[in-house]
Amino acid sequence: MPNLGLAGLLLLLTACSCLAAAITSQTPDRRTLVETPCDVAEMYTWEWFLAHTKPMFKGPLNNKALFYSRDMSSAARAVAASQDKTTIWDLWPCKLYNHENVVSNPMRCIHHDSAQRQSFFGNMSLAFAKKARGGASVLHSFHYYWDPPRDGIWAAIEEPELTRHGTPVEWLRKFRMHPEFSQLAMNLISAAESAQRSQAQATWLKSRVGIEWLRNLRIEETITQWSEIFWRRPGAAPEPLHGKGHEEVKELKRREQNPLLNNGPTDEASTKCSNLNFFDDLVIW
Repeated sequence: MPNLGLAGLLLLLTACSCLAAAITSQTPDRRTLVETPCDVAEMYTWEWFLAHTKPMFKGPLNNKALFYSRDMSSAARAVAASQDKTTIWDLWPCKLYNHENVVSNPMRCIHHDSAQRQSFFGNMSLAFAKKARGGASVLHSFHYYWDPPRDGIWAAIEEPELTRHGTPVEWLRKFRMHPEFSQLAMNLISAAESAQRSQAQATWLKSRVGIEWLRNLRIEETITQWSEIFWRRPGAAPEPLHGKGHEEVKELKRREQNPLLNNGPTDEASTKCSNLNFFDDLVIW
């Protein structure tokens, strides 16, 4: 090797460094080539959903299941807590609702394909219906209260399962959404972010009109302005007082005597999922 001297050696090293940098810049990062395979809707059967609920929802939903029809997905989530009800969005881990369209998300193909998405939530809804026991409720919009759409998940999957011969559901009650709430959704939050939507709904439910509407939902008469028992299984017992069975009353008393039990779990079992509004209009409920 010829004697290049110090200056020549530095020049050679600089050239090598530049060449290496150029090669690196033209070679894709291996990490960018790693793509998580897409899950497909067929993987998520109703049996799968029943086997993979959050731990706190392994048992049946005694008089607690709240269903909903067209345009009422977000409203049902907002109303459920005040009525001591559980919606489909409470039962399964949040990762199932990840709709980010990135290669690392295995749920991306399901949630960005209309047919797969509808099949996925159809199976989830069937599993949710199979967990109902005693009585169940359904929330309809003010407009659809008397004639709910027959082409969505409620009419095609959930209601037939709930009323099927041999199931443990004895009665069904329907709720009518207040027109002010629906108007709020159309006029105030049509272009708002999820957090603003939730805040607007929570604010309305705490208003004088909202509180009175919620109070009316708790009235136990068979037919009221905002609520009605529209189906009862032949031979079924009347709706239990306050919508709670004997075992549920015992559990409430036990929690009153031991306040520590009211804290609940802090893991995935009690986590409220975010960004669920993505599905409200895309799924045919």
